[in-house]
Amino acid sequence: MFYLIIFYTILIFITKNFAQTPNNIRILATDKDFIRLSWTKPTRLSSSIYGYTIKYRPVKSNQSWIVKQTNKTEIFLNELHPITKYEIILQAYLNSSFTDSSGPSTRIEVTTDETVPLVAPINVSAYVINQTSANISWIYPLDKNNPDDISLLGGMIKGFYVIVFAPLSLQPPIVHRNYEGTIGKEYWDIIGNLTPGTTYHAQVKAFTKKGDGKPSVPYIFTVPKEDFRE
Repeated sequence: MFYLIIFYTILIFITKNFAQTPNNIRILATDKDFIRLSWTKPTRLSSSIYGYTIKYRPVKSNQSWIVKQTNKTEIFLNELHPITKYEIILQAYLNSSFTDSSGPSTRIEVTTDETVPLVAPINVSAYVINQTSANISWIYPLDKNNPDDISLLGGMIKGFYVIVFAPLSLQPPIVHRNYEGTIGKEYWDIIGNLTPGTTYHAQVKAFTKKGDGKPSVPYIFTVPKEDFRE
């Protein structure tokens, strides 16, 4: 009988607390830099709700909480980072000074969407193999395992476009999609069908499923008129 009373008391406490928290939290929309969510008012309150406080920050970060207040049951959180998981705490208040809460807070986690890569490849160079081919190499300076780099990646890097063109020629640019290499290490791509004695510009850009990122600074090189290996 004693255990039954304790269980009944705990059940009433949990039910009462649940009834005092915002309910039916829904993620209405997300993008690379915003989260839009809504909720319903707590039930079984003797006083009316004045408004809500929303606190949010990236999960497992040491950043300070960003705090917003509203008297609506919907909010738009903007200026966020891409592909970043945010913890969001929502609490209802009974007065205009937001000092008298209606009960426990509600916590959820939401991840923002991917976008295009925000950083261009670096250290692009060309090693001329012969008068018609060159090995283009580059480095992508971000590490997907580094939390500080994740938002700059923009998303999961699917590969790179290697673009080689001759500005003083009517030749169409040579474009390769490249998947070789490892993030943080050197990538490479061998480009053929070059015209002997021609000056080329080489650029590289990363892409995600959302699109292409910024191209690198052009690297200028000239292939010889004759095969210099002879």
